[in-house]
This record gives sequence, C-alpha cells and structure tokens, in this order.
Amino acid sequence: MKKFYTFVLASITTATSFAQAPTIYGTFLPVNGTQVKEVWDTTTNILPMPVGGSTAKTWDYSTNFQSSDTFTLVTKSPGLVATAKIPNSGKDATNSVFVRAVQKAATADSLVLFYKLNYDGFYTIGAHDEKTSVYGFKKLTNKPYEFTKPELVVPFEMTYPQTSVIDTMRAQSTMDVSVFGTVTHVIVRMKTMSSEGFGTLKTPAGTFTGVLLTKEIVTEYDTVYNASNVKLFSFTSTLTRYSFLRNNSFASTVLMFIQDSDNDNKSNMAWYTLPVEFGSISGTAYDSSGTATLGAGNEVWLYREFSNFTKNDALAKTKTDASGKYKFDSIPYGYYRVAVRPDSLQYPNSLTTYFGDTAANSAATWLDADTINTIGCKCNVTGKDITIKYHAPQNNPVTISGSITTTFPFVNLPQKKSGGSGKNDFSVMATNDVKGIDIIIKKKPNGGASLEVTTDQNGVFGVGNLNPGNYDVVVDVPGLEMAGTYSFTIPAGTTTITCLDFTINPDSINPSHPSCLPLAVKELNSSAATMSVYPNPYSTNTQISLQLTEKANVVMELYNCLGQKISTIENMMKPAGSYMYQVGNDQIKASGIYFIRMTANGEYKTLKVIKE
Repeated sequence: MKKFYTFVLASITTATSFAQAPTIYGTFLPVNGTQVKEVWDTTTNILPMPVGGSTAKTWDYSTNFQSSDTFTLVTKSPGLVATAKIPNSGKDATNSVFVRAVQKAATADSLVLFYKLNYDGFYTIGAHDEKTSVYGFKKLTNKPYEFTKPELVVPFEMTYPQTSVIDTMRAQSTMDVSVFGTVTHVIVRMKTMSSEGFGTLKTPAGTFTGVLLTKEIVTEYDTVYNASNVKLFSFTSTLTRYSFLRNNSFASTVLMFIQDSDNDNKSNMAWYTLPVEFGSISGTAYDSSGTATLGAGNEVWLYREFSNFTKNDALAKTKTDASGKYKFDSIPYGYYRVAVRPDSLQYPNSLTTYFGDTAANSAATWLDADTINTIGCKCNVTGKDITIKYHAPQNNPVTISGSITTTFPFVNLPQKKSGGSGKNDFSVMATNDVKGIDIIIKKKPNGGASLEVTTDQNGVFGVGNLNPGNYDVVVDVPGLEMAGTYSFTIPAGTTTITCLDFTINPDSINPSHPSCLPLAVKELNSSAATMSVYPNPYSTNTQISLQLTEKANVVMELYNCLGQKISTIENMMKPAGSYMYQVGNDQIKASGIYFIRMTANGEYKTLKVIKE
C-alpha cells in the first residue's frame, strides 16, 4: 500500500448541477461525530491526468480504479482526541479528523489532523502521524507535527476562472528514531492552487454534475536534523495534484483526488469518496385545524444544528406534495430543524412554522422548534408533522422598512436537485445579499407573531399594515440569537419608520441603527431571562450567570459538539432573581467547544463555551 503523506481535505456542503462553472464552498466540514470513506487506488500509472478548459468537460474514471483500499475519516471535536496527540496549536482547532485504513490494518498508515475553519478558508494547523517509521528509520517515540505556518487547504470559495492562490506552510516534529536518536523533521511546502475547468465526473460511486477541477503544483522540502541541529539528510520533491470538487451532501467537497508525484502525467496516488451514513426525515404539513393537509408546492426547509459555524446550515429545501407530505432523503445523520414556509397566496396570513412549535403565543422562530435527532437511531425518521400557524389580519396602514446586511459570506438558499448515486443531493448557495430572511413583528408584552415579512434580493423588508400596539422586531436566522432589537409603538393612523436595520455577525444579530428615533435598542431576552458565561474561553472553571425577571421553569443543559448531552445543570421552577452555576473539570473534562442550552418559560438561549 502507498505511504500516506497527503494531509486530506474533508469538508461538507451540498450538491447541485450547473449549466456553467459552479462556485464551490470549501469550509463546511462533516458534522462532528460523522464519517466519510475514501476508496484508494493502489495501482500506479493507471489513471490518466484530467484536462480542463473553458467549456464543460466529462471526466470518466468509472472503470479506472483497479486495486482499492478503503480509508475511513472520522470527524471529531478536537477536545475528544487524546490530549497527547494535540499539538500546541491544537488549542485553536475547530475540528479534527482521524484517518484509519479499514483494510490491511496491520500495515495501514493513520493520521490525526487538526483544522481551523473560518470565513477566509480551511487550514491545517497540526497533525499526529502514527506511522511507525520515518524514511525507513524506526520511530522510538511519536510526537505531533506543529504547524508553525498553517497550510491553506482550500479558500472559502473557488470557481472557474479564478486567480491562482499561492501558499507556503511549515511543520515540524521532534522524535526519537533508531540509529540517530533524537531528530527534528521539518516540512516546508510551497504550492500554487488554481481552478482548471468544470463539468461532469464519473467514478465507481456514480455520475456527478456541477464539478470543479482544481490543480495544485507543490514543491516540498523535507529535512531531518539531529539533536545538535546538524542536517542529516533532506529531500526535495515536486508533484501535481488534481481535485474534483462539488458542493455535496455526503460529507466531503472532494469527490476525487489524483496525484502525480513524478510529473510524468501518470498517477501514483488516487482516491474517490464513498457516501456513507445516510438517513431521511419525513412528515406531513397541516393547515391550522390540524386535520386538513396543505396542498402541493409549499416550501419545506431543512436546517442542520451543531454545524461548524454558529448559524445552522441551510442544508436542503423541498416542497410538499398534493397530500401535504414532505421528505428529505439521503441526508447525513445529525441534528436538524424543519420549517414549513406556506405559499402566501394560498394561505394568507400564514407564518413560517417549525416542527415542534405548538405554543399559542410563540414568535414562530427557530427558538420555538424541536430538534430532530437522526444520529442516535441511525435511521429514517418519520411522522415529523407540522401544523402551520397564522397571525391576525393587519389593517392599520403604516410605512415601516429596514434592511439586513452581513459581515461574512452568508449561505441561506438551498435548492433540491437530482444528483449522483441515484440519491437526492442538495445545493447551497452563498450570497452577501441577505435575501429570504423572515422578519417577525412580535406583539408586546408576551404576545406572539403579529406579522411576518421576508427580505428581498437586496436584503430589504417592508411592512404596509400593522394594527396599533407595542412591538419588537425579530430576525429569524436558525442558530443565531439576537443581541438586541428595536421596540416601537404603533398608534392608530399612519406611522412611518424607515430605519429598522440589522447586521448579521457570525455569532449574533445586532441592530445597526441605534440612533433611529423614536426607537430604543433593548435586549430581546430581557422579557424572561438572560444568561452569560465568564470567563470564556476558560481553562479550569467557568461561571454561568442567570437572571430571571419572573418566576420560570428553568432547564439548563450542557452539550458537546456532537450534540450529545453531558449533564443537566438545572431543572426546576425558580423565582425571579439572580443565580450562579459553576462548571468545572468534573463536568467538562476535555478541551473543546461546548454548548449550554437554557429554557425558561418557553424562551430558549444557547451559549457556546470553550475549554482550553
């Protein structure tokens, strides 16, 4: 079997077909706790190198893989990987991937990779190589590789044509080996990344459209020094790598990879991705009576919770059939929310309604939803029925408007397509124009949704009728809580308010026009409860502060990045007042990212806490 020297990209988005060059978003990893398989070709010089160009191509490798070996890549929270394997830079990692061959296990290479994910791109920042030798010398100790300069694996987005990206990385590890004793292995890798073409890819796993071909020209310098920092030997290699990228639903944007290490236009390493761990979610959408079903053509959205960013992934969109039924098929196991967006022409005054939202006076947002778990059962989940909600007719004429802007690339608009392997794949498109966002006008005090509008292609929304009363504005983006909102009063007669502007940040939604008078910015959560955590990040202990403005049934739970509940911190009726809770090593033992979820009288709040 070939030696495994390549640090592997494993990222997730969703799939589609394109009539033109696609844009690939490379920063979405598999949800922690899931896995993807790669089938490696172990026969050299079999696969031809791909050819790109400015017109759509078809690359057919469906019969080229001759001798294969299957690797499993398991994505974990960095805190769940053994502490001894975490390099110093691992404290900054957002994810780790464990790579293990499931065949030929006795001689298989294994690797733990540490990644940092942000809106600039996807970086490798550390690795623990479990091979038992280096350049033929037996390892006596095995320590992690520290990336003193992280490696850019892929930018946030790539398309064709695109300006080439140049990157240099440096990694080193100190280890004890036979013959030489303590040595330091230094790797410097310089590469140029470019997009080469687009089209259709055929592999043994199926036929895939909307594929982007990328190319890397890599020069690598490997040097080994002894304990006195004297160079023992060094190697220089130049190789060419091709990756076939596609926004897809089975846990990796990389559909296929080919490497030519001899620059003879022949492969010496290649693999393709094998889809694994699929399930489905289905149910029926009902009208407000709970007996009559919705008709055909009503949108149903699927959001994935505990994704790599605070905002839930808008993973898929489908439509109800003539009987009101919906189904999301071939989706990775995970934690999900489902929402129905009824056709406003067929169902005037209807609200976007989430599964599990049954409270009479809810704001009809993601915070009112129940989570659907397909990881625990690893099964097809059925019976997730949704009865849509309505708001009262609004007849008082007003002129109210605002806008939504974002400080980061915003992915919000999935479209269901037919894709490879005979399964339903899903596309997801990113845009800086924050369109398609639900804006809810919520009645005060403790009232439900009085009106719902949606932002247009420019992120602008408007309200033409709203009955007299006191209101808050709620921006509904699953996973993102509001740091504040606008409160205002509508008297009888015409009222004009034109500055209800919000900015969506990676971790929250904020009013961006606080001087908009006669409005006042206030904390949205102040009606029942507020919660904060300090210090955060922390190393040994942190403290949760809870303030209740009224008597409330409080449920406070601690979750890890896999969505698994670690403990219940609180679960009882509490009078109004201030409360403090300590979280220490007895509850959170390993470093990593965790979530504290609190429910108080139907209001939800989730905070991310990081243990270093």
